[in-house]
Amino acid sequence: MPITENDIGKREANYIAQQIARTKEIKKLAGPQGPLDHAGLHFGQSSVDIPLPDNLIYENVVCAIGEDIKYRHALRLTSTFQIKVEPNQTLRDIISTVIRRTNVSARDSDLLAEFLAHYEKLRFSGQPITKAEFLTFLRLWDNTRTILRRQL
Repeated sequence: MPITENDIGKREANYIAQQIARTKEIKKLAGPQGPLDHAGLHFGQSSVDIPLPDNLIYENVVCAIGEDIKYRHALRLTSTFQIKVEPNQTLRDIISTVIRRTNVSARDSDLLAEFLAHYEKLRFSGQPITKAEFLTFLRLWDNTRTILRRQL
């Protein structure tokens, strides 16, 4: 296998170098010309984004909340604080119970309702989740966790 220019003729070495340079240019032209925004999957960052891991599947994050409730019988609000839930209880049941049993302000109640509507749309619509929808979900989930921790 030739390694250096001396192992093959100068003309062949130049040809190989030209083809490698041409291949690099084709790769650059054929690749994406900017950040990719694909519904359902995050890849790459722009400087204005909040940091998200590459190859993040938005649906997996949204589904994790329901799966924790269904299979672990817990709603995890932080790494050290979780709400125990009864079997067959849904996220809507949990939040509705908190609203009924505690003194939730009208503003917080509206935020919880907005979160539930957004969560259920993303979770059950069957449509790919866009990045904007996912970022809204994260913001609403953060507000919801704060409200629930404060009320419990």
